[in-house]
Amino acid sequence: MHTTLGRYRVKLNRAEEALRLFERDLLPTLRQVSGFVSYQAAIAAPQLLLSIGIYQDKAATEQANRITGEWLDSHAMEIVEGPPKLVVGEIRISQSV
Repeated sequence: MHTTLGRYRVKLNRAEEALRLFERDLLPTLRQVSGFVSYQAAIAAPQLLLSIGIYQDKAATEQANRITGEWLDSHAMEIVEGPPKLVVGEIRISQSV
C-alpha cells in the first residue's frame, strides 16, 4: 500500500469550509480511483489542514494526487493558499484496531 500525506494552508477562519468542500466535492472523486483504500482529513490549526490518503499501489496514489491538484486549481483556490505540501511513500507498517 501507498500513502500521501498532504499539508494545506487555508485562509484564516476557512478551515471548516475547506473540509466541507473536500468531503462534498473531492472525496467522491477520490473514492472512484481504482485502488482507493481510505482518506482522512483534519484541522491541525486555524489555517492548517492535514490529509492522509491510502491507496493499494503507487499508480493509484499518483492518480489521486493528480486529481487533487486539478480539483484544487478549479474549485478551492479561493480558500487554499498555494499548492499543498505532499509527502508520498510506501506503507511498510500498518496496524489498526
